[in-house]
Amino acid sequence: MGTLDIYRQLQEKLVATPARAHCTFSLHDLSRVFAGVSLLSAPRGVGVSASQSAAISVVRLWCHEVVRCFADRLMTTEGDLTLNSVIAVNSQLREYR
Repeated sequence: MGTLDIYRQLQEKLVATPARAHCTFSLHDLSRVFAGVSLLSAPRGVGVSASQSAAISVVRLWCHEVVRCFADRLMTTEGDLTLNSVIAVNSQLREYR
């Protein structure tokens, strides 16, 4: 759900204007994130440390793919800071009930 949250928050915070026509995000951007994350191969080791390592790898890859797909359109420091803050909030581990 984090990718969809980032997509929605960027659409709200970085509204496309004539000066920022490049800030138009689409569902294609979401599919690029999911396609990139799906290329991760399964871990070879078995055990707690291997599963923790795999979880960290998935989060790092997800952050990389989000930056790769969304930051390509951002031309200002304000846009970069907005993206970084949105990723920071959405990449925090959540407790599921």
